[in-house]
Amino acid sequence: MIFCGEFVRLLDGKWRFSLPKTFKEKVGDFVYFYLAEDLSVRIYPSTKDFTKKECSCAYDEKVDSQGRVMIPKEIRKKVSFYSSKIKLVGRKEYIEVKQVL
Repeated sequence: MIFCGEFVRLLDGKWRFSLPKTFKEKVGDFVYFYLAEDLSVRIYPSTKDFTKKECSCAYDEKVDSQGRVMIPKEIRKKVSFYSSKIKLVGRKEYIEVKQVL
């Protein structure tokens, strides 16, 4: 499974955003948000096999029927989102969530 492309999305008041159709088709009903050591936020499909160390930084979230997913509270506490716009960047085996300033 390969994620490619860049997409700008808006966060709503509940910290949700819609996944692009091409990404949603690949991830299924839920995803893992992963906070990397460099504080980058990554989204992995539910098929990702995390190591024991990685598990402490991974949070699962359900993709709703409209293709929206919410940024977990644990990640929002550690990473500040200053804008309601985010960019989803396909990085081959995961999706990186970046701020649009």
